[in-house]
Amino acid sequence: LHVRSRRQRQMCIRDSTKLGRVSGGKRTGVCPLHKDTDPSFTVYLDTNSFFCFGCHKGGDVITLFYALREK
Repeated sequence: LHVRSRRQRQMCIRDSTKLGRVSGGKRTGVCPLHKDTDPSFTVYLDTNSFFCFGCHKGGDVITLFYALREK
């Protein structure tokens, strides 16, 4: 499994949360890592990274994969 490929990144993120449309090279949605009601989870498409402004967690797709497994 090569999670750093574009398709694997999209599948990992898509399966964990619903993201809005692309705007300025990023997509936002509700964070899958904590109870969230506002779209505080941001995926940066140019750097293949994410950051949540609610729980202050961030990293690449592998960090997200492991964080979701621990949840």
